[in-house]
Amino acid sequence: SSGINAEYGGFGALICFGSYNPTKNNCTRDAFVISLINCGTSVFAGVVVYSVLGFREATLGTPVKDVEGGPGLAFIAYTTAVAEMPLPQLWSAMFFFMMVLLAVDSEFGTIEACIGPLQDYRLFKKIRKEVLCLVVCVALCLLGLPMCTRAGLYIFTLWDSFSVSIPLLFIGIAQCIAVSWFYGLERFSADIEYMTGGPPNIYWKLCWKWFSPALITIILLASIVKQCLQPAGYSAYVGCLDYPNRPGNGTEGWVETVPFTWWAQILAAIMVMLPVLPMPILAVLSLLKGGSFLKL
Repeated sequence: SSGINAEYGGFGALICFGSYNPTKNNCTRDAFVISLINCGTSVFAGVVVYSVLGFREATLGTPVKDVEGGPGLAFIAYTTAVAEMPLPQLWSAMFFFMMVLLAVDSEFGTIEACIGPLQDYRLFKKIRKEVLCLVVCVALCLLGLPMCTRAGLYIFTLWDSFSVSIPLLFIGIAQCIAVSWFYGLERFSADIEYMTGGPPNIYWKLCWKWFSPALITIILLASIVKQCLQPAGYSAYVGCLDYPNRPGNGTEGWVETVPFTWWAQILAAIMVMLPVLPMPILAVLSLLKGGSFLKL
């Protein structure tokens, strides 16, 4: 759910790409096409992944239900299955080439979402887009280097678990409320009618104003409760029972869940609050100055 929310608005990639469309673009058609392509790709990827995991279970005896998601799925479970296939070198090369392409094309939208807002600031308007893109890519590369160290999986799991899911749900709720309640649903519908030539269906209006904020709020509360009841941890590689990473430390799934340390949990709380706090702070400052939310 948080992944769909991130894809369609939280990260801002589609919003930035949509800003380059002509004024009279049929955005309703684009929304349907993008949604169908995205969901179709997910279904196809799920069929491929679970067919490979099923082959792994039939070959090595490791149940699919014991396979965890995240980097362990791609770099442990999937690769061990590929190694048992005919011509494993070919399948391994194709798999990791696919992983490289997946990472690169995912960054297109992420980088656009970063440099798009930066170009609206006077400080960056004089910088060519190619140069600004290079600077952002180099900065993100330097930030990602610690994830390539021996503690890289620990850092990656901490970042992946806390910096994305809950903050993006907050952003999704804020977008729905800002557009439907403060900007005004009728004004937003008039903008879409001006672009497409027809008003949006009543179904969309109900979703924007009621259903989407309510569902995202429920998902957000469920995520917070889950985090409180089940403290987050990371999957540490311990090896199998026959060849453990340390004596007496192997498991059937080759990994075991280890809770984060206290300082990591404090860092996680900071990562959750940093993307969220600017929204209420700027809103309150705008009201104190006698302005309104529409000026934010």
